[in-house]
Amino acid sequence: MAPHAAKRGVTLHQADRLIDAAAVGADATLATANVDDFPMEELHVEHWPTTDQ
Repeated sequence: MAPHAAKRGVTLHQADRLIDAAAVGADATLATANVDDFPMEELHVEHWPTTDQ
C-alpha cells in the first residue's frame, strides 16, 4: 500500500499499517496527533493535536 515510503527509507510500524488499512477500507478520515506516523498517500489524515502539543 505504501511503496513510496519504502523508497524513501521510511519504516512503517505494523500497528500504524493496520490502522491505515481500517481507515482506508472504511473510506474514513483518520484523526490523530501523530500525523507523521501516517505518510500513506491513500489515507485522509486530519491533525487533532493533544492538549500538551
